[in-house]
Amino acid sequence: MMLIKKIRERGKNAKVVFVNASANDERRREPVRALAGEYAIFTSLEDNRYEVSVPRRVVRELMEIANLFPLLSISEGCSLTLLEAGLTKQLVVLNEDFPPMREFGEIDHVLYMKTSSTRAKTSYSPDEESYYRDWAGIIISEMEKNKALRFNRKVLRRFNREWIWRNQLEPLLLEERVRKD
Repeated sequence: MMLIKKIRERGKNAKVVFVNASANDERRREPVRALAGEYAIFTSLEDNRYEVSVPRRVVRELMEIANLFPLLSISEGCSLTLLEAGLTKQLVVLNEDFPPMREFGEIDHVLYMKTSSTRAKTSYSPDEESYYRDWAGIIISEMEKNKALRFNRKVLRRFNREWIWRNQLEPLLLEERVRKD
């Protein structure tokens, strides 16, 4: 959460989406809300059909519109979700202290950072706040340098349904209507 908070402090409209059944547990949501506030989204609260599980199609669609996939826990293992994030050309950030994630080190879209978890405590230099602020800058820089990520964000922002209707379909339909009149 600290990472997303620091990215937001740098003027980016970052949100974090929790897509799992545990997002339905108020005891697990409360600490996240305390840190993330309004920029935490829980799929189980968005649609009550997702209280037990989220359909693969919805996970895929969320992956397609995401820019960043931080998997900083050392208790997650190598999940299918990580591989899906790679397929959607997201910038992936992994925990440096988790050896199973090292095999992804050769991949261009992967960054490694040290983070604390329930199993291991990390010392931050000079302090945790500065560490996450610096990492927010690194991530934003990587996203701005990566042409595939920039193009993806531009397409998602510009060529949405509203833009297509307003700039492509509506003028075409109005033009046809004027010809008939």
